[in-house]
Amino acid sequence: MISILISTIAGIICGWGYYATGGTWGAYIAGLIGAFLAFFLINRKVQKPLNEIIMKVQGKLQEASETVQKKVNHFQNKPGGNQTAFMKTVEKIQKDATVEALTYLVEAEKYYKWNFMIEKQIETMRFQLNFQIKNFDEVDKYLDKVMLFDPSVVTMKMARLYKKDSLKKKEGEDSAKALKEWEVTKTFRKGSGRMKGDKATMLYATYAWMLIKGGFHEEALATLVEGQKKTADEVMTKNIERLRNDKPKSFSNVKYGEIWYALYLEEPPKQKQKVVRQTARNAGRPF
Repeated sequence: MISILISTIAGIICGWGYYATGGTWGAYIAGLIGAFLAFFLINRKVQKPLNEIIMKVQGKLQEASETVQKKVNHFQNKPGGNQTAFMKTVEKIQKDATVEALTYLVEAEKYYKWNFMIEKQIETMRFQLNFQIKNFDEVDKYLDKVMLFDPSVVTMKMARLYKKDSLKKKEGEDSAKALKEWEVTKTFRKGSGRMKGDKATMLYATYAWMLIKGGFHEEALATLVEGQKKTADEVMTKNIERLRNDKPKSFSNVKYGEIWYALYLEEPPKQKQKVVRQTARNAGRPF
């Protein structure tokens, strides 16, 4: 990368300059300081326009969120509306905004040559945004490129890997070995290592759900017990009780609501349409 190359050259120049003025071992320190300072200044210069692009993306998504909230408020104040049509309208607003936000990220590509971490950062954002609008063909292109720094990114990657390979427990198979080699497990372990508190909750809940679906009930219980040491979560506690009472079919993550359904592993329940009963009070007087 250009920033590393320039920093290295700067370090050599600083070290040689110090040596040329009569310095000895201190030339190494001068070189390191020069390289570090050059790297810091270059990345600071590059980061400014990059942050502007990211802010532009976030601004577009925020704008769409505010528009959706206004429509939700309007819809709730007018009972009897077509909920299916309303949801399609909301989804279209969100999708259109996300698609437009993705085009902004193209501007960031010219900065890839300066620092390889910039490419990782942008590709991770593309992964998230495409996942949110269910553009899974694009999502899968970035599976091996995302940075697992955020719990939502980790669970998204786990969800896609699970959809591509939902491991099932087989009679006579070494379950421990099969799980260890499963890509979902590798992602979970890599992503959950540094997560604690609320950040760890969905990681353990999601992985446990996948284990339950595959017939790994004991492993799911062990996972939740491990997770409980990191996060005091009521839903997790209830699921532990269900598994200890040998009720794996009662295991459920639905209490996590939208955060859970956003992984597209389960469909949210359809909300019943509210019926406004016509009475003498609200029917109005005929003329």
